[in-house]
Amino acid sequence: MPAPTIGQVLDEGAGEALVEHLLQGGANLPPAAAREFAAFAALSLRALGEEDSAGGAAVRRLWRAAPVVEAVPSLYALARRLEKSR
Repeated sequence: MPAPTIGQVLDEGAGEALVEHLLQGGANLPPAAAREFAAFAALSLRALGEEDSAGGAAVRRLWRAAPVVEAVPSLYALARRLEKSR
């Protein structure tokens, strides 16, 4: 049986599963923020896997160049732009 591609895994709810995992232990996000974070996580992870895409290069550059506290807002903005361009 062949292993699924990262795109298939991410399209099947990995963003939601990641957010659910991160919120274990009593953490809570409002539903709209949880949906946005799940979409961001899936889009960012998908872009990281796209070695030849401009979006993937931009996501990797942000993660390398900035601390997480600074990178996450920029990654949200980038994820929104990438989503609009798809």
